[in-house]
Amino acid sequence: MTIGSAGGAAPGEAASQTAPGHRLVAHTADVILEAWGPDRESCLREAILGMVASFADIGGATVQGSFPLFLGMRSDDDALAYLLEEVIYSVEVRRLVPVNVTVEPVSHDGPCIILRVAPLDYRVRIVGACPKAVSRQDLHIASDQSGTWCARVTLGV
Repeated sequence: MTIGSAGGAAPGEAASQTAPGHRLVAHTADVILEAWGPDRESCLREAILGMVASFADIGGATVQGSFPLFLGMRSDDDALAYLLEEVIYSVEVRRLVPVNVTVEPVSHDGPCIILRVAPLDYRVRIVGACPKAVSRQDLHIASDQSGTWCARVTLGV
C-alpha cells in the first residue's frame, strides 16, 4: 500500500523512469521509503525529501540556514544510510528540517550534499512520526539496467 509519493513514476511504472521521485510504502510498524532518479545524487536527494515528507509538510517553511554533508569515499549504501541518519539527527537534536537539498561536486572527496533547513516551528506542519532509525537490513541503492538509480530503505518510526 503506497501512502504518499512525489515526482515521476516509480521505476517499472508507465511514465519516464528518469524523472526523480519518491514514495512511501506502509510497513507493519515502520515506513518503507523508495526513491529514484537519473543519477546517484538525485536519488539520494529524493530519499532525503521522501523521508522528510513522511513526517512533515514543509510547504510553508522558510530556509533559515544550511549545512554541508560530505559523502567522502562511502559506498552507495553507506552514503544513503549516513544522509538519512544525519537528517534524523538534525531534526531531533538541532530541531532543523531539510526543506531543500542540493548537490555540489567536490574534488577527490566525492560530492557534498547541502541541506537547506528551516526550524521545526509553526511553519512546518507535522503530519506523522519522525523516523527514529534507518534499518540497515534490506537497505539498498544502485543503478538498474536502464541506468535509473533506485533506493529502498526501511525507516523505524
